[in-house]
Amino acid sequence: MKKFAFLAVVLMLASAGDASAQRFNHRPHSHVYEGGLGVSFGYAHSAYRLSDWAADDVRTYAGLDGFRVGVTQDFTLVYDALYLQAGVQFTYLNDNRNKEIAGFKVVGDWNECYLSIPVMLKYKLQLTREIGLFVKAGPTIDEGLLSREKYRTKIGDGKNVAYEWRHFSAKTKGEGMPDAVKEAVKPEFSNKLRQFDVMFGGCVGATFFDMLEVEFGYDWGVINKFRGETFDDVKMRRQQLYLGIGVRF
Repeated sequence: MKKFAFLAVVLMLASAGDASAQRFNHRPHSHVYEGGLGVSFGYAHSAYRLSDWAADDVRTYAGLDGFRVGVTQDFTLVYDALYLQAGVQFTYLNDNRNKEIAGFKVVGDWNECYLSIPVMLKYKLQLTREIGLFVKAGPTIDEGLLSREKYRTKIGDGKNVAYEWRHFSAKTKGEGMPDAVKEAVKPEFSNKLRQFDVMFGGCVGATFFDMLEVEFGYDWGVINKFRGETFDDVKMRRQQLYLGIGVRF
């Protein structure tokens, strides 16, 4: 079902993008914004927030940095004011986890990838002929493609060994890693994590010449990422900040 949703959005953007290109090629220069197809790229920071209500403990865990690239389409609801924005976005995140454990120098990485469909209401206010402001708010459907921790070290005569933990399947991979290192790098949450998430958020930004956009936003996941009854009292939700720049046609 989720695959059909992604395909439907891609087809919708493709057809809308063709219409936007034709309108852009024929419209005169004007401060009136009619919506259009946009491409954006920018910085993203993601973190998990854990809350254990039984222990009265709330804390932020595992901050990852990376980039986000996406394609969106603005559909006019109220002329030159209110729009529905939908699109497809890809996010890559990484955190270096290098450390010294039991005399071993351990090099590690935590990588995550997400494919997302944002559906936002966008309100735009034109300040001058060249400059406008906008705010956006709404849900984002999030599908995790990868969440993996991988650690490497040298043992014995310099042999390289690796140990890998995949959060969405709770499976490990790799042999030869010393037990002391494996125990130290074992994730605090060792059960499966849900790949699917729904995030709600908002964004503020500015437009220049009805083409260039700069935006800053925040998304908050509403689904508990822990999977399994053992975590009924412990909730973990993903939150994300992003800063991007884009071009709208």
